[in-house]
Amino acid sequence: MKISQVARLSDVSVRTLHHYDKIGLLIPNKNEQGYRIYSQDDIDKLQIILFYRTLEMPLKEIQKIMNEHHSHIGHLRAQRKKLLDKQKHTGHLIELIDKTIESKERGILMTAKEKLNGINFKDNQYEQEAREKFGDEAVDTSQQKLDRLNQHEIEQLGQEWMNIFIAFNQLKNYPVEDEKVLEHTDKFFHFLNKNFGHYTYDAFYGLGDMYIFDERFTQNINQYGDNLAQFISEAMKYYATIHS
Repeated sequence: MKISQVARLSDVSVRTLHHYDKIGLLIPNKNEQGYRIYSQDDIDKLQIILFYRTLEMPLKEIQKIMNEHHSHIGHLRAQRKKLLDKQKHTGHLIELIDKTIESKERGILMTAKEKLNGINFKDNQYEQEAREKFGDEAVDTSQQKLDRLNQHEIEQLGQEWMNIFIAFNQLKNYPVEDEKVLEHTDKFFHFLNKNFGHYTYDAFYGLGDMYIFDERFTQNINQYGDNLAQFISEAMKYYATIHS
């Protein structure tokens, strides 16, 4: 297939396919006239690339996977499991949001347990990513702190967590340089260090990145306000930058 045919079929621009070729991610053969010709094997590779891009995986990481895994079945199965876990978690969040909306509209009081259903601090669905990004010591310290909490303390912690994000939503029309935003971001920084282990400014900056680059974080945060994850991410990164 010619590059124009592949672009039309995959809804990927010719420019993007040129870029994939340039960085060595997908290199088709060329005919005598120098035109790129895509084989069935190239189409298979493009399918895998697009799977990973749909998961918002960076190109460098995709390239690493493509180089290290001759068969992608095992890796795709792992990604499938992550998607199913995400689907299940999203379903719980939708139920929680629907119940919260109903309680607000009809004036029905929700218990703390009902409010925090699906937001379980002891069952960290991001544990592996956290270990890779922040190290085993930080994650283990955080887990040890949480394991010492009783159910009442967990509910209190969850309520404080919610209040922090609600307050961020009330501040999102301010610039991140504003004193009110900096003060609240500082409160969030110390809240994390008190309850979830040791966060350096670099780790805090990295967590801010995860809030917008990991869709699971983004969905969780945006339940407290439209585009809130983007605002909090910018506030965290600005705060970390001026303190580093």
